[in-house]
Amino acid sequence: MFLFIVVIAAAQTTNAQSISVELAEKTPPVEDPGDPGPPPTTTTTTTTTLPIIPRCPDGIAGAQAGSQDGYNYWSFDDKSRCDSFSGTDKIYCFENPQVDLMTVDRLDLAFDRPPAASYGWVSNTTDPRAPLTSSAADAGRVAAAWYSGDSLSFTVDVNLTDGVTHLVALYALDWDNAGRTERVDAVDPANGSVLDSRTVSSFTGGQYLVYNVTGHVQFRITDVAGANAVLSGLFFGGPSLPPTVTPTPTATPRPTATPTPTVTPTATPRPTATPTPTVTPTATPRPTATPTPTVTPTATPRPTVTPTPTGNDPLNKPVLNQSSFTYLGSFRMPTYANSWSTAFSTGGLTHRYVNGQLHFLTTSHVYSGGLVYETNYPGISTGDIYSAPQAQVVWNWGDVYTGKKELQDAQVPGDHWTSQLSSGDPTYGLYYDQDLGRLYWSYGDWYNADFPFNPSFGYSVLNDSTGVVTGVGTWSLTDRPEHFTRGGTLRIPQWFADSYTGGRSLGVGFGGYFSIMSGGSWGPALAAVSDPDINASPDRSALNNVPLLGYPGNAPDRCHRDADYTSFYDSGTYPTTTGQWNSSNGTGYWTWSDIIYGSSAWIDMPQLGGVLFIAKVGQGNVWYESSDRHAQRGTFEWFVYDPKDIAAVATGAKQQWQIQPKYEWTDNTLPIGLDQSGWSGDGFNQVGGVTFDSTTNRLYVLVNGSWKDGCCEWYPQVYVYQVQP
Repeated sequence: MFLFIVVIAAAQTTNAQSISVELAEKTPPVEDPGDPGPPPTTTTTTTTTLPIIPRCPDGIAGAQAGSQDGYNYWSFDDKSRCDSFSGTDKIYCFENPQVDLMTVDRLDLAFDRPPAASYGWVSNTTDPRAPLTSSAADAGRVAAAWYSGDSLSFTVDVNLTDGVTHLVALYALDWDNAGRTERVDAVDPANGSVLDSRTVSSFTGGQYLVYNVTGHVQFRITDVAGANAVLSGLFFGGPSLPPTVTPTPTATPRPTATPTPTVTPTATPRPTATPTPTVTPTATPRPTATPTPTVTPTATPRPTVTPTPTGNDPLNKPVLNQSSFTYLGSFRMPTYANSWSTAFSTGGLTHRYVNGQLHFLTTSHVYSGGLVYETNYPGISTGDIYSAPQAQVVWNWGDVYTGKKELQDAQVPGDHWTSQLSSGDPTYGLYYDQDLGRLYWSYGDWYNADFPFNPSFGYSVLNDSTGVVTGVGTWSLTDRPEHFTRGGTLRIPQWFADSYTGGRSLGVGFGGYFSIMSGGSWGPALAAVSDPDINASPDRSALNNVPLLGYPGNAPDRCHRDADYTSFYDSGTYPTTTGQWNSSNGTGYWTWSDIIYGSSAWIDMPQLGGVLFIAKVGQGNVWYESSDRHAQRGTFEWFVYDPKDIAAVATGAKQQWQIQPKYEWTDNTLPIGLDQSGWSGDGFNQVGGVTFDSTTNRLYVLVNGSWKDGCCEWYPQVYVYQVQP
């Protein structure tokens, strides 16, 4: 038996996302003695010895470095020259002449770049957790890792071409005790199916994941919790062996070139034209009762939504509360996109996966009329806001509406229809549906006194190949004023839609205060519609809907909120006479100073769920004066509704204003910024949008005007939360 190891030992940074290693035909190798490496705290096999090959003597880059044990050693600083060696050659590839990244035992090597950014914690240590990168006599250990620098995950691509099942071991090390939890998926690159999935946690002492692999397999390492996903070693061995305390070669005959593509190989391989990858865990296989969410690495991958329980009514699941959200950190958004500043944007935030990478979409300055741009995910930081990573623009989509952001405006002559981009018609919400390939957008006239049933949402199709976007249409809701529906759209779980809304699974609404509130909702609002079909529901038409939540102005109740305010609205006179709807017995009621933009998400997990809204609420004195609204101070307040209550409205058991948040709280992790000392109108800071990633159970919250760059402008920041039971 032999093993070779890829040990990460550099602080170099790259943006590549895969590494390919091909195991070619060869004569039986001579086993190299070596140190067993770091002792794992937890291992998936009883194998305790993972020998590694000694490093060859230092030599001049690009020249033969020496010979040892009958082999010739070569050292290169240009990895492209490590392309074809055989016989008694061993190849040593260097990121640069000083940094040893890879050791290979007589293999053909296709190694373009490391699979992700790499980082070195300690360059020389005797700590046994760190992999040994030289002979035992040198005792050189390096604590380093590949990590998910620009995304939540990175992929290691392994292509074994000799038709034999080989031992492959991944070594994960949370060296700096950053509380990491990560998921390792073994993926069939031919179709994206997950052959095996394991979660690694509490691995500050190091942890091995050991597999028997045949053919072409990709290992995707995804950050679940903590700073990022890391991998500190990649081991390859000869033909796989049963787990023993000391692995020894066996006379197992070589399988045919058409292995069975199953997790557990069978005695009779299924004949195929091309070998199909197999992954056989050497320890207890992954249980099949609860599928693990995956990120399929395709051009527009579909994230697998976390399944809901089937044995019990999902309405009986616990409801999200404040303890369900753990703040992880934040990142800054760009300052410039679409040839506009990103300061003073009304927001909208959504996410999607492109080639397996997490991206975000939001809007530029409000004066741009809602031009859309797309960014990468730069990682997060818990430190000072100015030290947080900054996302980079990956594409300026610009005018995604292409003439379909239509509404009636009394200032427009004739039929009053207009589709011109204007700061007076902001975009409030964005939602990207990965399955349908649609970018939904929500909007409205900031002072709509004449057309209460204007269209308020539409969708576009993004062509990633050409970079061209096409607006398809825009719609209103039947008997539902646009003040109820302009905030945004979200996806309703299909089990809920099938049971309570006649299959309608697109949520439209969000409510909150907007000028001319006679047609608005005094609190969050939501209705269910079917995804519009432009052929069946033409542009500008009204969609049938099922009301789920809302507080009309003539309703006997408003949304309940915290009681820390004194209202001079609603028949009051500031500062002498308080108005109606002041707090009573510790219960507050929605005021004119309470605002929701595109900040809602329906979170549905196996263990819990709920419908989340985040609003900016006025506190202290709130009043109307000089033709505008005023708040002495304020905060961001979280509201979570129980899907069981939403279902009661859908079935007609309750009216939409007869349900209240199951839980509500204020959270100081979201900075109120410039508005902490009060505001007029809508103020400066808003939660411009939220988006929930069901593949990682993370919530991303965009706050506009969070940080200042230079003298004048304030820019958006995204705050990240882990959602868990």
